[in-house]
Amino acid sequence: FIGLTFSEEQDVAKSDGSGVVVLRKFGKKWKVLALELNGKYDLPKGKIEKKETELQAAVRETKEESGIEDLQFTWGNVSTRIKHLTFFIAQTDQDAYIPQNPESGIYELDRALWLSFKNIKSKCYGYLLPIIEWAESIVIK
Repeated sequence: FIGLTFSEEQDVAKSDGSGVVVLRKFGKKWKVLALELNGKYDLPKGKIEKKETELQAAVRETKEESGIEDLQFTWGNVSTRIKHLTFFIAQTDQDAYIPQNPESGIYELDRALWLSFKNIKSKCYGYLLPIIEWAESIVIK
């Protein structure tokens, strides 16, 4: 992207990706896994690799970004799509942590937190808001 202006970069097609809205119950309240980077909250997600389904990629990316591999798809394999990303909803009892990237050795995120739906919506990337609201509408009935 050398030589492109910021607005031109925005027009570059993005690869299909997928992720998981990971939930954990604390008492009677559901909390959402938030991955923090520079004060903003993200969800575990990433690029779908060759020969991977959307769900396989979402599970792999969740493990790579949060260390969580015990995911129960309590609400079925429901998904929603926004732009080039497909998201699923799962629950876990595992603690999250930020692993080092096995190739670069760097930590790509600042920390993992469990937040209420209200709190994650207040500081998440704007394009993720409809995903979090979709998950909340399914989980909190």
